[in-house]
Amino acid sequence: MDSLTQITRGAAMGEVALGRKAGNRAMVWGGLAGTLPDLDVLTQWWMPEIDALAAHRGLTHSLLFSVLAPLVFGWLTWQMDLRGWDRTPGARRLGRILIGGLLAGLTAGWIFWLTRLSGLTAILIFGIGAFILAYGFLRLRSGILRSPLPSASPAANYGDWVRLYFLAFLTHALLDACTAYGTQLFYPFSDYRVSLNVISVVDPIYTVPFAILLIAASRLHRQHPLRSLRTRAALIISTSYLLLCALHKGYVDRVFARSLEAEGIAATRFTTQSTPFNNLLWQGVVETDSAYFIGTYGLLDDQHRIADWMQWPKEVNLQELGEHDHVLRTLAWFSNGYYRITRHSEDGYRFSDLRFGTMPGGQPESEFVFTFALRKNGDGWMAEQRRPDPGDMKEAWNHLWQRALGR
Repeated sequence: MDSLTQITRGAAMGEVALGRKAGNRAMVWGGLAGTLPDLDVLTQWWMPEIDALAAHRGLTHSLLFSVLAPLVFGWLTWQMDLRGWDRTPGARRLGRILIGGLLAGLTAGWIFWLTRLSGLTAILIFGIGAFILAYGFLRLRSGILRSPLPSASPAANYGDWVRLYFLAFLTHALLDACTAYGTQLFYPFSDYRVSLNVISVVDPIYTVPFAILLIAASRLHRQHPLRSLRTRAALIISTSYLLLCALHKGYVDRVFARSLEAEGIAATRFTTQSTPFNNLLWQGVVETDSAYFIGTYGLLDDQHRIADWMQWPKEVNLQELGEHDHVLRTLAWFSNGYYRITRHSEDGYRFSDLRFGTMPGGQPESEFVFTFALRKNGDGWMAEQRRPDPGDMKEAWNHLWQRALGR
């Protein structure tokens, strides 16, 4: 999921593992541990684009990493704790820089999305973002950075720090596996991507209450009973919402199955997932022997069936281009087989991952969100991801908002 969610969840794991012994420092270290696995995105700096795509949510999101890496990170943090390195003036200045950089990055992100939205959607997202940033900054500045820190945490041993990293890494990987992107939990023994498809990569309903309760907990002394209560409430509410999303997923799957039977569509398989920023509007991709069908269903829709099927015929087979080509095999693996290849020019093709839908407005003539331009590179193929047009993004987000409300 998004970085803000993973930092919040990691901070909660830090509080659970070490809050009574290390106080807010446990949250800070937990938040750092919560986002560490996503540093695998840096592979794009030295890997080809397709290889970096395959590496993301690989090793650092595996169960093996969650078990072994905490032994190293836990020891390093334990040694820092014993020597007080993380409590020096230099470390506190670095903390201010890191938190300031994080807040600046989040602000830039909200502005980036805001420029692509309009009306009520923009007001809602800007309001949520401004509240989180303002409240979080004030609380962190007065509660964590300026409050006196203990000179040491003698009660915190090596096992405590290992437990902090283990919980942060494990829950990071499991939460990512609940999205549609896919997580290689069993790497390096298997490259199977676990995708439960129950929650969007960005869902404010999951993140915002979680963050508010955790920040409120950080304002209390580490031994205060309400601190533990607020942390437990944050975990219970976020987990309950995740379970509700799973129930939504089961219901939507049944709606799709009934709709396919009613329409007489002979599906070989199908998959469903929630659309970004919400869990009300769901999209499904259906595969038949000769075509793909895509439909959307909103929990607020009047009719309990799919009424807007769109069909795309299968055109170019992977075998025609070279099924053993590394780039093509990687793209097919990443899309879990839900892809469509079309000829774009005399010597060029487009590879579309169908799981993430089309834009704008989901019309049959629209381009898919996740599309790669394919062109020959010697005996093989080269792929370059095509970025959506900002104007199309704005229209697509407005359409998504209206559909999520059942319109």
